[in-house]
Amino acid sequence: FNEAKFIILDNSDNYLGIKDDQMNFLKDELGKVKNQNYKKIFVFLHEPLYHPSSSRVMGKVTPALKDQAKEIIRMSKEAGVAEVFSGDIHYFTRYSEPETILQMTTVGAVASQRNTQSPRYVLVTIFENYEYEVEDVEIK
Repeated sequence: FNEAKFIILDNSDNYLGIKDDQMNFLKDELGKVKNQNYKKIFVFLHEPLYHPSSSRVMGKVTPALKDQAKEIIRMSKEAGVAEVFSGDIHYFTRYSEPETILQMTTVGAVASQRNTQSPRYVLVTIFENYEYEVEDVEIK
């Protein structure tokens, strides 16, 4: 949208990870960044690529997928991705991946089942100057 790029990936398969066609899509989209003038780039996916305090990350079922997650982190950082958003662990946290310092957010869930927090969602606001804000919104 305008000069903000949103990339959505499906990494919900805990056994096979992201298939080749989707990895090629990601590489192509991140490769386009070099030739286009995006002010902000965001990646959205199901499972966190990394989390500082939860084992519910990509590779939790199939350990080899941790390498795929690291590759996505590396490619995202090199392309200038501003933040990676994910769900699955059902609570809101913002943190940086320690090796690349890539900003990450896990989004809470709108349902109350399996939540350690009350139902919630995240609102991402991008301003005219392409600064952005991430707001954790509790559903009351």
